[in-house]
Amino acid sequence: MTSLAMPAGTDMSENMQPTIIAINTIGLVLAVAAVGLRVAARKIASAPLWWDDWLVVFALVVGVVYYFMNVAWFVPHGLGKHIWAQADLAEAIWAFRLGLFIQELTYTTIIAIVKYSILAFYWRIFRVPSIRLPIQILAGIVTCWAIALWLVTIFQCTPVQGFWDLTIESNCTVNVTSFFFGNSIPNIFTDVALMILPTPYIWGLQLVRAQKIALISIFTLGTFIVVISATRLAYVLHLDLVSVDITWHFNNTEIWTTLEAYIAIICACLPSLKPIISLVFKSAFASRKATSNSNLNGSTQRSGTWANIKNSLNAEKKMPGDDENRLFKRLPGNEDGTVRVKVMASVSERSNAASDSDLELGDMNRVQIRRDFDVQWDKA
Repeated sequence: MTSLAMPAGTDMSENMQPTIIAINTIGLVLAVAAVGLRVAARKIASAPLWWDDWLVVFALVVGVVYYFMNVAWFVPHGLGKHIWAQADLAEAIWAFRLGLFIQELTYTTIIAIVKYSILAFYWRIFRVPSIRLPIQILAGIVTCWAIALWLVTIFQCTPVQGFWDLTIESNCTVNVTSFFFGNSIPNIFTDVALMILPTPYIWGLQLVRAQKIALISIFTLGTFIVVISATRLAYVLHLDLVSVDITWHFNNTEIWTTLEAYIAIICACLPSLKPIISLVFKSAFASRKATSNSNLNGSTQRSGTWANIKNSLNAEKKMPGDDENRLFKRLPGNEDGTVRVKVMASVSERSNAASDSDLELGDMNRVQIRRDFDVQWDKA
């Protein structure tokens, strides 16, 4: 460790603590809201919570631990300020390194559980054999990644407490920069894989193109996580953990690590919120429909009954040779006697109980068909 003396020109008024507290608090509140809405969506759909739901709930619980680690431990011990603002520099360094040790474990746990939740979600809604193997492979990669990070974090120093207690003799052989780089690359790779995995299966659904694009857009919100992970990696690679002023130099890494953890939880919940979104749009549509029906009733009263409308259609231009007693009148159409008829039909193969995929993504078996027919009427 270098000299503990404060470098000349250090601005002791600099303070990032309000920003760190705000980002952690807003992130946790949004994550709690997202998980709460996800659970509510399952209740609205009358569907029980499954593994993917319980996993993201567990990730949120670890996220609460992560929050208090940052706000109730890191900040009171100097994170966000220059270390010389602390009365006892040795204690500040000890507190920071212990907090970093615990934070790395909780961060890894949150990210791994969120990835498991997303994979379980894919397993539940895409009931096609071809997606099973990719899910299992990604789950294996995530498991190896998480176990490796937990083991390296815990045993990077011998004895373990040598990482945060610099007063004891210890052997720390792990290159921290290489370690952070090594854990970020598989993390980003699995983020990208999770983002693109459902795309071909969504594109194969019996949905109109706009619905497919909307669904793919929801799943590709994971792009935010990829960008945040890459940004965090950039700051980590330039982090000097042996610097005396580590409580100040760690600010940006702390902020981007926090953003990644909470936004991962939020993004994992978004594809499950369709029942709530449908309920909101259904309520809005019902309100508009009620207004439209009110206007239509007034118009019908002014125009007459259906019989009046039918009679007006039958009173159209008569065909040559017709008499007043002819049973059928000419339908309105083209001059050559043809009539264009538009037919809309919905074909559905549904079971008695809606499937999870129907509840999450919409009816995957329904096809809407439109056909135009030219009908030639015989004038004889």
